[in-house]
Amino acid sequence: MNLEQFSSLRQHRLLATLDEQQFARIAAASHCIELSAEQMLFQRGAAARHFYIVMAGQMRLSLQSRSGHEKIVELLGPGQAFAEALMFSESPAFPVTSIAVMPTTLAAIPNADYLGILRASTETCLRMLADEAAELHLDDTLRALREAIEVCQSERDKVDPIDEAHICAPRDAILH
Repeated sequence: MNLEQFSSLRQHRLLATLDEQQFARIAAASHCIELSAEQMLFQRGAAARHFYIVMAGQMRLSLQSRSGHEKIVELLGPGQAFAEALMFSESPAFPVTSIAVMPTTLAAIPNADYLGILRASTETCLRMLADEAAELHLDDTLRALREAIEVCQSERDKVDPIDEAHICAPRDAILH
């Protein structure tokens, strides 16, 4: 994949912590995959040698039941990565099947090259861990905010209209 194509992914969480030389190395080792609707990328059990970032379109990760029914595990759209955690497994194999929902473009990033960069640079690893920790914290914060909003909305439905101004008001506003 050329650097110009790959540059649209520069701010992706898995690539943002790479320095320019590391980013150029990953861009050179990566390639673009174009899939048509319902085309399979990989089947469950296949060796995982790459991880992927959806550049356009949508991917479906699924499992097949013994009776042949498909169970959708996740739908992934532009900017989302998948199969990246598998590179840290001793014998990585895809636990699901991946199929394009519509015409889809993916960046395929070789696990070996990405791991090589991580193994060679403690600084890159630490930057990545810091970003991932911040992202996890943000996810927890957003989850807590959603729960608080739901509680506020359910409480609002239970009270008299006069009390509505006090529900979900900042604590300081109620006390003063």
